[in-house]
Amino acid sequence: MAHDAPILYSAGVHLGRPLLVLLASLVASSVVTTGCRRSDAVATDGGVDAGAGATEPPKDPADTRRVSPTAKGATVALAAGTFPLGSLPGDDGRDPTGEPLRYSASFQAFAIDALPFPNDPGAAVRRAATREEAETTCADAGGRLCTAAEWEYACAGAGGQLYATGNTWNPKCAEDPPACVSSTGTRALSVEAEWVADGGKGETGSRCAAFARVSAPAPPAEEDKKTGKKGGTDRTERAFRCCHGPVNAPAKPAIEDAPAYERAPLDAPALATILAGFPELARIGVDQTKFFEPSDATTVISKGRKVAEKDKVDPRPADGFSFTTQPLWWSPELGARYLVATGRGKSGSFVVVLHPLPGGKYRLASSFLFVGDFAPVALVYAPERRRDLSWSTCWGCVGENGGIAVRDDHHVVIVQN
Repeated sequence: MAHDAPILYSAGVHLGRPLLVLLASLVASSVVTTGCRRSDAVATDGGVDAGAGATEPPKDPADTRRVSPTAKGATVALAAGTFPLGSLPGDDGRDPTGEPLRYSASFQAFAIDALPFPNDPGAAVRRAATREEAETTCADAGGRLCTAAEWEYACAGAGGQLYATGNTWNPKCAEDPPACVSSTGTRALSVEAEWVADGGKGETGSRCAAFARVSAPAPPAEEDKKTGKKGGTDRTERAFRCCHGPVNAPAKPAIEDAPAYERAPLDAPALATILAGFPELARIGVDQTKFFEPSDATTVISKGRKVAEKDKVDPRPADGFSFTTQPLWWSPELGARYLVATGRGKSGSFVVVLHPLPGGKYRLASSFLFVGDFAPVALVYAPERRRDLSWSTCWGCVGENGGIAVRDDHHVVIVQN
C-alpha cells in the first residue's frame, strides 16, 4: 500500500478529554471545505497531490449554469469513449451498499433526449407508474428507455463531475428545470427521480452516480370484505427520458464484502505521512505520531478493573471483546471499508477513521483528539458484531469510552460516552 501521496480532504476534527467532555463527532463528508466540492486538481480516481488540498477550490462555472431552454424534441449527441462512472468513498450522500466504486466504462456513441418525456420545454413532464410503461412509451416514440450508465454519463460528463450542475448542486434548478443544463448539454437532470432501464436515477439534488432504489410492484390486494373493492398495485410514478442508438450497459464492478475486522499492516511513520496531509490535524502534532504498545490494550482493561474495585462496583466484562492498539481495517456494512487507528502525537492522543481511495490515498472520515492527554487508547470490538466498534482509555470507566459508528446516511461519527 502506498503512503507517499496522502489525500488532502478533511472531515471535521473533534476535541475531547476523557471524563470532561461528552462529544459527538460531526459528519465525515466534507471535502476540502464542503461535502460536495472537489478541487479541479482532483483526478478521476479522486486523488490530489500533497499540498493541494489546503486551498479553496476554484469556483465551478457549472454551479450557476442556467441558459435558455432547448427546442422541442432536441437530443444531445454523446460521443464514444471511455469515461468514469461510480463514486468514491466519502462522497456526500454515497450509499456504498448500492453504488460501485469509481470505474472506467466504455461507451458507443448514442443520443439522449435533452429533457424528460415528452422532451418539450413547453409541456408538462409525463411520468410513468412503472418502468415497463416508460419502456413502452419510449418505444412508441421511436426510441428506448436510457440505461443507468447512459443517464450517468449525460449527467457527469467526460470529467466525471459530481452533480449535473458541476461539483456542487445548484438548487435553482428546481425553479426552472429546462434551463438547467449539465456539461454535456442534457437538461433537468436530478430535478426529480427518473426511470432507467435498470432501475432509477436522479432523485432531487442527487449526485450523478447516486442510484434510486426501486421497489418491485406489490401483487394486487385481495378484495376488501367491507367495501367489496380490490386494492391496486404499489406504483411509483417517475419521470423518464428516451435514448437513441446503440445500448450502453457496461458491467459494473461488484460491490464487495469484506471481513468485519482485519489488522492493517501500517507502521507509525506511514500513518504520520497520511495524517500530515490534513491541516485540521496539525494541532495534535501528527508529524510525531507514535503507536501505543500492544501491552497498553491490557492496561486499558486493568485500569477499568482498578476503578471498579475502588468504587466497589462490578467491573465491566471484557470477555468476548478484542482490544488492540494497532490499526484496523473495518467493514461495518457491505461495500464500506475504513482504516481506523489510534495513537499519540506531540500534543495528545487521537482516534482517526479514514476512507481508502484509489492509488493509496485517503479521505478523512472522522477524528477525535485528546488534546493534552496522552493516555493509551485501545480499539474494542467483538468479531461477530461488525457495526459495533468502540474506543477506550479505561474499560468501563465513565467518560473514558466511546463509539465509532456508521449513521443511517453512511457517515462515520465518533462519540464519547
